[in-house]
Amino acid sequence: MKFEIDQLSKNLQNCKKENETLKSDLNNLVELFEAEKERNNKLLLQFEEDKENSSKEILEVLEVVRQEKQKEMAKCEQQVSDLCSNSSI
Repeated sequence: MKFEIDQLSKNLQNCKKENETLKSDLNNLVELFEAEKERNNKLLLQFEEDKENSSKEILEVLEVVRQEKQKEMAKCEQQVSDLCSNSSI
């Protein structure tokens, strides 16, 4: 009986040690997870900021192109008008 009690005590001690090891491993994994989560959030924020900046740049380029188109259309209309005036003379 004493032998069984000693064996069970040893098993209990081993289980407690294994439990502590598993708790420590779990805590380490939780810390790694939290760090990775924070890193992902930072990357997501950076992506959103970059996307917004890119959109603004694209809109600026489109506005410049639109203005250039208007200038060219005005030139073309003026040339057509000049040609019509010259050919009616």
